Amino acid sequence: MLLTKLSGNDRWPSADRISGHCPPGLSRRYHAATYKLRQILDLPDPSSIKLDWRLLPKVLRGVSTVIKAPHDEVAAVLVLFSKQPERLRTASEWHVEASREFQQSNTNVRLLANLTIAIAFMVTKSQRQEAASEGELTFVLSLTRDVLQSEEMQNYGLRVSRSAQGFVNIPLCSVVEDGKIDLLFRLHVWLPDRKRGVPEFAVHSHQPFAQSWILAGKGTDHTYVAEAVATADLATHARYALAWSSGACVSSAYTHSQTYSKVVNTGHFIRAVRGRTASHERNMSYSMPAGSLHSSEVSPEMFPATMFLFDGSRGFVEDAPVLGPAEATEHIQVRDAPGLTPRALSVLVEMLERAQALCESRLDLEGMSKYRQAVIDEFGLLLSKHDLSDVEEVAKLHYVYGRTLLLSGRHQEALDHFNHHHGISPAVAFCKTSSEHNRQCLRNLASAGANFERADEDGCSAFNYAVINGDLEAEAIVVVAALRSNLEQKASGEIHQRLREARLRKHFRKIYQELLHPKLIGAGEKAMSKVRTVYAEALAKDPAKCWAFDAFKYVRYSDLAKHGRLPRSNAGLTHSYCPRTTADNFFLFFSYRWINADPWAREPDDEENTQHQYILQAIERFLVLHPSVDPQKLGIWIDFACIDPERPESGVAALPMLLAQCDAVISVVDDKYYQRAWCNVEVMMIHKLRKTYGVHHWYEFAASAVLQEDGTTTGLRPGPADIRVSLKDKLLRFEEDRAKILFLGKQCDLLG
Repeated sequence: MLLTKLSGNDRWPSADRISGHCPPGLSRRYHAATYKLRQILDLPDPSSIKLDWRLLPKVLRGVSTVIKAPHDEVAAVLVLFSKQPERLRTASEWHVEASREFQQSNTNVRLLANLTIAIAFMVTKSQRQEAASEGELTFVLSLTRDVLQSEEMQNYGLRVSRSAQGFVNIPLCSVVEDGKIDLLFRLHVWLPDRKRGVPEFAVHSHQPFAQSWILAGKGTDHTYVAEAVATADLATHARYALAWSSGACVSSAYTHSQTYSKVVNTGHFIRAVRGRTASHERNMSYSMPAGSLHSSEVSPEMFPATMFLFDGSRGFVEDAPVLGPAEATEHIQVRDAPGLTPRALSVLVEMLERAQALCESRLDLEGMSKYRQAVIDEFGLLLSKHDLSDVEEVAKLHYVYGRTLLLSGRHQEALDHFNHHHGISPAVAFCKTSSEHNRQCLRNLASAGANFERADEDGCSAFNYAVINGDLEAEAIVVVAALRSNLEQKASGEIHQRLREARLRKHFRKIYQELLHPKLIGAGEKAMSKVRTVYAEALAKDPAKCWAFDAFKYVRYSDLAKHGRLPRSNAGLTHSYCPRTTADNFFLFFSYRWINADPWAREPDDEENTQHQYILQAIERFLVLHPSVDPQKLGIWIDFACIDPERPESGVAALPMLLAQCDAVISVVDDKYYQRAWCNVEVMMIHKLRKTYGVHHWYEFAASAVLQEDGTTTGLRPGPADIRVSLKDKLLRFEEDRAKILFLGKQCDLLG
């Protein structure tokens, strides 16, 4: 039986695999015996690489720093490792030599020596960029397990810490030079306690080179490409600086004896885009260069365990940031993991490793195909016979049904259910609420090729909800896994445009629905003044919103009349709304079409200043109809005067909210007005506002004789009560504005 194990799959079975848990002494004798047996039978040694004997004292120093073993025990091991051998030895040979040398010593000395050998072996494999076989990992884990499960070692310095990335870890070796990590070796375990770290701070980097070996379970590593951006509106994250505390002070110098770690927002905005994604399973390994941004993703159903090495000799950077929310200031992670012991974690890892080995034995479960078909039939019956009113629940049931079909190899049928759309799609349903379970469902949908672009009845897509919830992981899943595949033939600029629109939509909902909407409902005659005030305050408090949206601006009626033409935004006539001085003013919004015949003209009016004259005539007619409006307190909103042509994006993005702050809208209509896209979207806005709140006025000023009903005068008339507006096929001066028009059309859906 023993020979079969040794020669069959190149594994090193530990002593406790053969006879249950056994004392370290028996484990030591077992390893020595199997090593000699391999020599006699000429079987391959899974740890045949030669160790540099000078590495062993260095690793021992790191082990003693962490374990805090007595000086005499460390000194005894150091004597063995400080003597240069006649020839280089393998890890197995060092293990046998330590067993012989310390045969009469106490158990702890042998454990210290064996742990040092195991870690030195993994460091050597990493530095030589050689893959570790399953047998080699078993050899190292066995020596490590003896230390972790030793009752005497529990009384030394071994302890369990909790990481900000969601796992618990046991430091086994720590060599720090001048506050910089030179060598750090740990055991990492993700527990079934639903503590997967703070997702907002998942993207991080390490100062030294890092390598991980998976002992049990499965995880996914994501890499990121990041660039600095000027504002929070353009950013996905902010750059955070990391520091550690051992109780006395907080410092950027690393210490393994940490009470907590702290990240602080540096104020530098970052746009991070997910790049390569790779899944890693048992007996696999992956590495990360120093300073590379990445995140680790572990399903709540998985409990991975890994050995993790930081090696400063293979690369080190001083500045290794953590990425976090742009709007936050700092985050503290307490390192204490109460109730957890190294021994308990070691036993758990052993159980997980054994269970996974059994699962990977590919046993064929009798009747599984019949059971799977029965499940499919039951789901089909449920969806066809039950009238479920909860559209989210229906969408999620279609997802589950699709998964059962997909696992049975019926991909197209599964895709039909993944793309189910009755009210909302499964993708939208899972983006409405942030959770790791929902994100995993989104990954499954993305890998199956589901449609992520379908919107719900409010015009919001899965991507919109991911941004609204501030779920950066879900946002990245939709963008990288779904939108990129669906839009692969289009320019990458469109994806950035969608990202910008989603963020604008998030800010828009925040301002409009939480601030403007309540003021417009039941606020009486002071409603408009209150709306303008809360909008100005919202922009003043939040730089991101101030960058995203224009302030409410206007031109005084008297200045407009004197100027003789439509003023530019840089003519010095434009003022920003000030609640202290202009709260009682009345404001008119003018919607008109550009009539300049020159296609390259930078001004909307013709040489005769026709539109300027029409606007003044319309104002005169309006003042006749509303004698209570003081001409000296009348402000006019005109796009040419109130939107900066050098940076029009913020003015266009704010257009629905700017219009909502005006007491009345006047459309200067002629026979071509309703053919123009910009005119139609402004009509769409005022129609929705007037119908919803009843506090806004809308008039048409008939500038063209074609539209005169009485055939005599050009006059002011109320806008149609039941007008149907469509943006389809409407004309634009510049076709590239089409995306802006469609975006504003979607924003109109939020005005109700």
